[in-house]
Amino acid sequence: MDHLSVGNTPDWTRDSLSRPPEKIHTEVQGWVISQLLTLMDGLKAHAQVVVIAATKSPDSVDPALRRFGRLDSEIDVGVLDELGRLEILRIHTRNMRLSEDVDLERVSKNTQGIVGTDLGAVCTEAALQCTEKRWT
Repeated sequence: MDHLSVGNTPDWTRDSLSRPPEKIHTEVQGWVISQLLTLMDGLKAHAQVVVIAATKSPDSVDPALRRFGRLDSEIDVGVLDELGRLEILRIHTRNMRLSEDVDLERVSKNTQGIVGTDLGAVCTEAALQCTEKRWT
Protein backbone atom coordinates (compact mmCIF):
# COMPACT_ATOMS: atom_id res chain seq x y z
CA MET A 1 0.00 0.00 0.00
CA ASP A 2 1.32 3.45 -0.90
CA HIS A 3 1.07 6.33 1.55
CA LEU A 4 0.99 10.08 1.10
CA SER A 5 1.71 12.01 4.25
CA VAL A 6 0.84 15.68 4.57
CA GLY A 7 2.55 17.34 7.51
CA ASN A 8 5.48 19.50 8.56
CA THR A 9 4.76 21.69 5.57
CA PRO A 10 5.87 25.27 4.96
CA ASP A 11 3.72 27.82 6.77
CA TRP A 12 2.01 29.06 3.61
CA THR A 13 0.93 25.52 2.71
CA ARG A 14 -0.23 24.70 6.24
CA ASP A 15 -2.08 28.01 6.52
CA SER A 16 -3.77 27.54 3.16
CA LEU A 17 -5.11 24.15 4.29
CA SER A 18 -6.58 25.53 7.48
CA ARG A 19 -8.21 28.75 6.33
CA PRO A 20 -11.80 28.79 5.14
CA PRO A 21 -12.27 30.03 1.53
CA GLU A 22 -13.46 33.49 2.60
CA LYS A 23 -10.18 34.04 4.46
CA ILE A 24 -7.77 32.94 1.74
CA HIS A 25 -5.81 36.05 0.88
CA THR A 26 -3.41 34.96 -1.83
CA GLU A 27 -3.68 33.18 -5.13
CA VAL A 28 -1.05 30.69 -3.97
CA GLN A 29 -3.15 29.57 -1.01
CA GLY A 30 -6.22 29.15 -3.20
CA TRP A 31 -4.18 27.23 -5.72
CA VAL A 32 -2.79 24.88 -3.05
CA ILE A 33 -6.27 23.93 -1.81
CA SER A 34 -7.61 23.58 -5.35
CA GLN A 35 -4.71 21.36 -6.42
CA LEU A 36 -4.93 19.22 -3.30
CA LEU A 37 -8.67 18.71 -3.77
CA THR A 38 -8.15 17.74 -7.41
CA LEU A 39 -5.37 15.31 -6.53
CA MET A 40 -7.33 13.76 -3.69
CA ASP A 41 -10.37 13.28 -5.91
CA GLY A 42 -8.11 11.61 -8.48
CA LEU A 43 -6.91 9.12 -5.87
CA LYS A 44 -10.28 7.35 -5.84
CA ALA A 45 -9.08 5.30 -8.81
CA HIS A 46 -6.07 4.18 -6.78
CA ALA A 47 -7.58 2.20 -3.92
CA GLN A 48 -4.14 1.36 -2.51
CA VAL A 49 -3.28 4.98 -1.64
CA VAL A 50 -3.90 6.33 1.87
CA VAL A 51 -3.60 10.04 2.61
CA ILE A 52 -2.63 10.98 6.16
CA ALA A 53 -2.60 14.59 7.32
CA ALA A 54 -1.79 16.11 10.69
CA THR A 55 -2.93 19.31 12.35
CA LYS A 56 -3.18 20.85 15.78
CA SER A 57 -6.46 22.50 14.74
CA PRO A 58 -8.75 20.02 12.95
CA ASP A 59 -11.73 22.36 13.20
CA SER A 60 -9.92 24.99 11.14
CA VAL A 61 -9.28 22.71 8.14
CA ASP A 62 -11.17 23.79 5.03
CA PRO A 63 -14.54 21.97 4.98
CA ALA A 64 -13.99 20.91 1.36
CA LEU A 65 -10.99 18.88 2.50
CA ARG A 66 -13.04 17.15 5.21
CA ARG A 67 -15.77 15.84 2.91
CA PHE A 68 -16.39 12.10 2.57
CA GLY A 69 -13.69 10.44 0.50
CA ARG A 70 -11.08 13.06 1.30
CA LEU A 71 -9.92 13.68 4.89
CA ASP A 72 -13.07 12.26 6.44
CA SER A 73 -11.66 10.33 9.42
CA GLU A 74 -9.90 11.63 12.51
CA ILE A 75 -7.60 10.03 15.03
CA ASP A 76 -6.92 12.12 18.12
CA VAL A 77 -3.43 11.26 19.28
CA GLY A 78 -3.62 13.64 22.23
CA VAL A 79 -0.72 15.46 23.79
CA LEU A 80 2.56 14.03 24.96
CA ASP A 81 2.99 13.01 28.57
CA GLU A 82 6.10 13.96 30.54
CA LEU A 83 8.05 10.90 29.39
CA GLY A 84 7.08 11.53 25.76
CA ARG A 85 8.22 15.14 25.99
CA LEU A 86 11.51 14.03 27.56
CA GLU A 87 12.11 11.59 24.70
CA ILE A 88 11.39 14.31 22.12
CA LEU A 89 13.80 16.65 23.91
CA ARG A 90 16.48 13.94 23.93
CA ILE A 91 15.98 13.33 20.21
CA HIS A 92 16.30 17.03 19.37
CA THR A 93 19.36 17.56 21.57
CA ARG A 94 21.26 14.32 20.94
CA ASN A 95 23.71 16.03 18.56
CA MET A 96 24.09 19.15 20.72
CA ARG A 97 26.72 19.81 23.35
CA LEU A 98 24.62 20.66 26.39
CA SER A 99 25.83 22.69 29.34
CA GLU A 100 26.00 20.77 32.61
CA ASP A 101 23.14 22.86 34.00
CA VAL A 102 20.70 21.80 31.25
CA ASP A 103 18.05 19.60 32.87
CA LEU A 104 15.89 18.01 30.18
CA GLU A 105 13.76 16.26 32.81
CA ARG A 106 12.92 19.62 34.37
CA VAL A 107 12.10 21.05 30.94
CA SER A 108 9.80 18.09 30.21
CA LYS A 109 8.01 18.61 33.55
CA ASN A 110 7.43 22.29 32.77
CA THR A 111 6.18 21.94 29.20
CA GLN A 112 2.82 20.26 29.70
CA GLY A 113 0.59 20.68 26.64
CA ILE A 114 3.50 21.48 24.33
CA VAL A 115 3.67 19.35 21.18
CA GLY A 116 6.76 17.71 19.72
CA THR A 117 7.21 20.23 16.92
CA ASP A 118 7.24 23.09 19.41
CA LEU A 119 9.73 21.26 21.64
CA GLY A 120 11.98 20.83 18.61
CA ALA A 121 11.66 24.55 17.87
CA VAL A 122 12.62 25.38 21.47
CA CYS A 123 15.75 23.23 21.18
CA THR A 124 16.70 24.82 17.86
CA GLU A 125 16.12 28.33 19.18
CA ALA A 126 18.19 27.62 22.31
CA ALA A 127 21.05 26.34 20.15
CA LEU A 128 20.86 29.42 17.92
CA GLN A 129 20.91 31.75 20.93
CA CYS A 130 23.96 29.96 22.34
CA THR A 131 25.71 30.24 19.00
CA GLU A 132 24.79 33.92 18.74
CA LYS A 133 26.12 34.63 22.26
CA ARG A 134 29.37 32.90 21.39
CA TRP A 135 29.92 35.11 18.33
CA THR A 136 28.85 38.45 19.81
